[in-house]
Amino acid sequence: RVGPVGRGAARRLHRGRRWIPIDPATLTPPAWRDLVTSRGLGREVPLRMTDDADPSYEPWQPTGEPNAVDRAIAATRKTVFPLLGLDPHDPRD
Repeated sequence: RVGPVGRGAARRLHRGRRWIPIDPATLTPPAWRDLVTSRGLGREVPLRMTDDADPSYEPWQPTGEPNAVDRAIAATRKTVFPLLGLDPHDPRD
């Protein structure tokens, strides 16, 4: 995770109803670095969008028998994704 936002989310910029990919090597904005530093997280602020880590991920897939974590993720997706114009049932999201 990059502070309060996961690396996957940090790699896309939301403009209106579209997500625009950001090159993982992009430097984080100086104003953002200053803000994060001022909040005293107690660690070094990343200079690049991916903190020089591999930005790959495995998309969430519910298990055959949903457990508490699967139910919480599904409920969050059903609530939040439509607000962003995303389909909560689309595995690409």
